[in-house]
Amino acid sequence: MSDLTAFLVILAVGVGTYVSRSVFILALANRHIPPALVRALSYVAPSILSALVVTQIVGSDGHFTIGIAETAGLLAGAVTVWRSRNFLLSAGVGMAVLWVLSALL
Repeated sequence: MSDLTAFLVILAVGVGTYVSRSVFILALANRHIPPALVRALSYVAPSILSALVVTQIVGSDGHFTIGIAETAGLLAGAVTVWRSRNFLLSAGVGMAVLWVLSALL
């Protein structure tokens, strides 16, 4: 693949992403969104995060694929987000626990 082809592919993907995201913003800019929809949409991010975590924890054969360090980091992050309601703090705590235990074990 030439440099020009790679550049054009990246540009096309970028434009496609921009258009697909901006359509919803522009279409809903001056409309009232029902409270039930807003409430339902508030569950999208946690459900996607849960799906990503589960696919990393459980392998294709149905067995757990993570070790002690990963489990401890996951639990530390879960407890932190439950207590503080701060996602960035919980991600930081979980990663710190993972890194420390990975270095020690």
